[in-house]
Amino acid sequence: MYEETRCRCRILPLDMATRTPDAGDTANALDVPCILDDAPESFMVTMRTLRVVQGLKIIWWYVAIIDQGACETKGLDEEGVETVLHSYAEADRLLF
Repeated sequence: MYEETRCRCRILPLDMATRTPDAGDTANALDVPCILDDAPESFMVTMRTLRVVQGLKIIWWYVAIIDQGACETKGLDEEGVETVLHSYAEADRLLF
């Protein structure tokens, strides 16, 4: 799969508390939080109004790992931003 910067990645499963129905739940299952083990689900969703064209961008957030060599794409991403990958040490230096 690709994330929005066009880098190839793999979703990592998480243990999470959720109200998401389990695959085997019936339509009248209780609405209570439960713990899902190794769930490949998003942990958050955000919505953003688009500036250029009228509409709404819905973003589901996942924990993922980028595959080696995954960002060998050319050009800009869908919002006109260039993707640059840094090592952890370099990112730490640039951010702090």
